[in-house]
Amino acid sequence: MPAQTAETPWWHSLGSSSFLEYAFLRWILAPSVSGAILPCIVPQATVEIAGRHYKIDYEIRGKEKCFAVELDGFEFHGNRNAFTYDRLRQNDLHAAGRVVVRFSYDSIRSEATRCVSQLQSLLSLDTILRSFVLTNPTVEQPEMDPDPLTALQPSPLSLSRERSTQEAEAMTSYFDKARQKLSLKTLRQCQSEAFSALGNYYGSGGTKAACIMSVGAGKTALGVLACLAFSKRRAMIVTPGNVIRGTFDQAFDHEAVRNVLYGLPAGPLIPGCPPPVVLTLDRDAGPVKHVTREQLINADVILTNFHSLGAGDDPDDLLFKLDGDDIDFIVVDEAHIAAAESYQRTFRHSSALVPF
Repeated sequence: MPAQTAETPWWHSLGSSSFLEYAFLRWILAPSVSGAILPCIVPQATVEIAGRHYKIDYEIRGKEKCFAVELDGFEFHGNRNAFTYDRLRQNDLHAAGRVVVRFSYDSIRSEATRCVSQLQSLLSLDTILRSFVLTNPTVEQPEMDPDPLTALQPSPLSLSRERSTQEAEAMTSYFDKARQKLSLKTLRQCQSEAFSALGNYYGSGGTKAACIMSVGAGKTALGVLACLAFSKRRAMIVTPGNVIRGTFDQAFDHEAVRNVLYGLPAGPLIPGCPPPVVLTLDRDAGPVKHVTREQLINADVILTNFHSLGAGDDPDDLLFKLDGDDIDFIVVDEAHIAAAESYQRTFRHSSALVPF
């Protein structure tokens, strides 16, 4: 977190991981209140209610009122399942004494003045928080791309923080470019709804999701899309078979007739974007012990099977060659086997989000 200086806006110290969070801080919160409110704001607050854990984007705590600010992207809240989940979540938060305040990506982009007015009106209901409300707010016209997927992009504030080499790599990775090109219009309705549910789940702080779809519904395409949308540095797809040159391998092969990247019936998934660098590891490619760490790090997507993972204590094992931060997103093909110890070792080894 950067040190506070006269040139650093007070709201920078709250932190933001996504562009949507940054947009709220810059164009809604900052014009609404003075920096003296900082001690009352808790970013990424976690609330446990009846055994369920909810992560709140920004919690603003006053004397009589406690506000839970929820930031929504329509792509991840616009289907029936997400609609139901959001309302159950909101009811739980209300029951726990929070007043839920919701701002969508489009409302901030198109109705910033109204959003500022609403936030100020709500904060004025508390005797402490009202003292921080600015009398004559200056509201900027937000600089926001109409594409709702921009909400998933990293916060611009991340660029100004000190980062490790791997974190710097994440900011300029293949996936940052691919996300800007994703065309969700190529999806079937069931795929679109499943993807929206994943986005809603991860956006709410979840880390392990299970997608159950009927045969032929497009689970492989959803797995490819999830890798492109949610990975930052590198994705791994783990399958149960010894030979994996089929399904996911063909889906990522931009030269294959029915690849997912450019060969979907409704058009390309990433039009105008080059394919990711994919490394497929199975017995057709030779022993995993011959694969170097450099080859692994040079790949955007690693396709492998659980036989190659190992326990992480043998130099020939895949887990031995990979550090915990090398993989930040894992897809497991065949959800029912993900509880096996060989898979669980992978999850413990990596800091990744794990959909299976």
